[in-house]
Amino acid sequence: MYCMNRLFRFVYILMMYLLLGSGVSAQQKLPGVEGWRIHASFGVNNDVVVAEDVVWVGSNQALFNYHIQTREVEIVSRVNGLSDVTVRKLAYDEQSQCMIIAYEGANIDVIQNGTITNIPDIVKRIILGEKQIHAITIHNGKAYLACSFGVAVIDLKLRKITDTYQEIGPGGSTLDIRDIEFYNNSIYVCTPGGIYRAAENGTNLSDFNSWSLLQAGYVDYMATYGGKLVAVVDSTVKSFDGTWSTLSGISNSQTYFLGTSGGKLLVSKKEALYTISADWSIQPNFILKGVVASAIAPDGLYYSLIDQQGLLIHNSSATQRDYFAPAGPQGSFAMRMVYNDGAMWFAGDAVNGLGVSGGWGPKYTGHKNYLMRNNTWKNFRGTSPMIDAAPDLIDVSIHPETGNAFFASFGTGIIEMNEAGAVAKYDTSNSSLQSFNSGTSFRPLFVSGIDFDNDGNLWVANFGAVKPISVRTSTGAWKSFSVPSNVNTAFGFITCDDFGNKWITNTRGNGLVVFNENNLSDPNDDQLKVLNKDKQNGFLPSTLVFCVTKDKKGELWIGTDKGLAIISNPGNVFKPNADFDARQLVIQAGLIFSNFLDEEQVYCIRTDAADRKWIGTSNGVWLVSPDGYTVLRNFTTANSPLPGNSVFEIGINNQTGEVFFATDKGLASYMGTATEGGEVFANVNVYPNPVRPEYNGQIAITGLVSDAFVKITDVAGNLVFETRANGGMATWNGLTYSGSRAATGVYLIFAANEDGTQTHVAKLLFIR
Repeated sequence: MYCMNRLFRFVYILMMYLLLGSGVSAQQKLPGVEGWRIHASFGVNNDVVVAEDVVWVGSNQALFNYHIQTREVEIVSRVNGLSDVTVRKLAYDEQSQCMIIAYEGANIDVIQNGTITNIPDIVKRIILGEKQIHAITIHNGKAYLACSFGVAVIDLKLRKITDTYQEIGPGGSTLDIRDIEFYNNSIYVCTPGGIYRAAENGTNLSDFNSWSLLQAGYVDYMATYGGKLVAVVDSTVKSFDGTWSTLSGISNSQTYFLGTSGGKLLVSKKEALYTISADWSIQPNFILKGVVASAIAPDGLYYSLIDQQGLLIHNSSATQRDYFAPAGPQGSFAMRMVYNDGAMWFAGDAVNGLGVSGGWGPKYTGHKNYLMRNNTWKNFRGTSPMIDAAPDLIDVSIHPETGNAFFASFGTGIIEMNEAGAVAKYDTSNSSLQSFNSGTSFRPLFVSGIDFDNDGNLWVANFGAVKPISVRTSTGAWKSFSVPSNVNTAFGFITCDDFGNKWITNTRGNGLVVFNENNLSDPNDDQLKVLNKDKQNGFLPSTLVFCVTKDKKGELWIGTDKGLAIISNPGNVFKPNADFDARQLVIQAGLIFSNFLDEEQVYCIRTDAADRKWIGTSNGVWLVSPDGYTVLRNFTTANSPLPGNSVFEIGINNQTGEVFFATDKGLASYMGTATEGGEVFANVNVYPNPVRPEYNGQIAITGLVSDAFVKITDVAGNLVFETRANGGMATWNGLTYSGSRAATGVYLIFAANEDGTQTHVAKLLFIR
């Protein structure tokens, strides 16, 4: 360390004149270190409302608003203040200019003048049965929520629930309220059993005696229009002004939506969107089928939502149509991610049975695959018949030479592709892959896992096949391998280590399979072992293994339904009398010693550029030191914008440090503090630079040599801060050793590798 101090002092004196004589240059603005992003899919949306000249759309992962005049779009999510994820219903009160947001599970937010207020009363309240909000009706400064358990009333001025009407059905029974309307001084609620009404100014609307049945039948939509109450009764659209009559010209097919907007009554049926004008004339549009929500803006255009089509902007006849959605992935999940050469590839589908011991089954989500490069998304669904015909793309691995991505289809084989699209398909016709050996007519080709070894061979786990292990050699030849008859072949993911071993998870909890072919041309030297909980045979915490990850030291980190384990000597697995048993991390909390993440479901483990481990569990994500004994970060929905607590996959962009999380409620990413370091300094960047008074985040120095020593001084040479880089990135929180915020001025950043043969000096302007 004395040598290092002399080195930094020497570099400081050498560079002082040059640095102070040059100007401070502004750096390109990048996402802040330790900042978050939500990567929402806006192909599927749930509700739309028009507020002045802004269209608001609620989706399964976030909100977005579309400015009609400028066509600008803004995404609003948990990152910038929303309290929840899946938006089910929206309503806008013109008088108070409040936007009411109802989430799945009945959580509520109110947005007014850019301020978001959460109303968690229903979420926190103990209510038997499900909690859902089916519709929101604004009336006299209040928002009436049609809930699965009754009616809840929000006073928009006070921004809190001030009343509830529960057990208002016959004999005090609970009603599943689907919609609420006010008509002729009465309040009407519709249910799967009919329409009930009560006097709007009744003395006790919580008393079931205040309510009476107006119309029996299955009723799930209502509106007031043209001086009448309109309702969908047993799929028939009817109006009520003292007596009931049927609106002729509208079919009795499934109803998706009914509401008023822009002076029109809109009814969406399976076959058409019907527009009813003030004279009760009906205009069907058979081009628009299955519209789940629609609103008419002041410009006269319709803003409609159709499954998988984003926001559809159209005129009344739909002769003019424009499809719009913010950039993002096709789906809201990724079962596997892998980074390569500036791009993050996503296998965007899933399987049934993920995370349980019952085995995997087809799910047919249809999201296919996508990639992100330079913050730009590319979705591949619809780009190739080869891709579209491949169900459940669940794993991805990158060819070490060509950079092509190989995707495992849990149904049709393997798709090879580059960023332009699909280039080849491998199935039973041109490879050693085999169909599912079920003994029935259901015989798809299940590829559950793929991974390239250090020699460029692609190893494949072929779920349920007679020969469940295949390889595509670096020369393009294929070969398959048998396993003993007592080995369960419900194989999952496959991981290649540095010793020629292939580690294969079993999706039905039958242990961890290890295979080594030794000489490819000699079938007699193949080795296979099934590890379990026994000592000297793996000593795993559980036989239900979810993942196996190789770290930078060659150790294997294993995630199970009973925590994590580490095999430090994977090369010993086939050596006689050699130790290869797994170990668990024993940590101390006070006087108690316990296994780290004991009993936790560990779904995925990934290593970043500094060999730190990101661990995805059923209860959030953990970042630990390279040896695992120090917890550096722990993110859950309670302390971060993480969409869901079940983290099934993690992907790391080692160029930028961004860490992607695939949760049960959507995709998100966090700008981490580790990047891939080099042998020399290259494109060293300091950001933000300058640091302005309002910035309180981490300051990043990137482009460093691996694990560089970094010292920060003021222009007088006084040491302010020192650290060690995580791979090629170092960070500074802007505080001095005394804990106070650094003073305004120019600061010098000195970096060097361990022996001082590589050095670099950068400059930072700090404004307090």
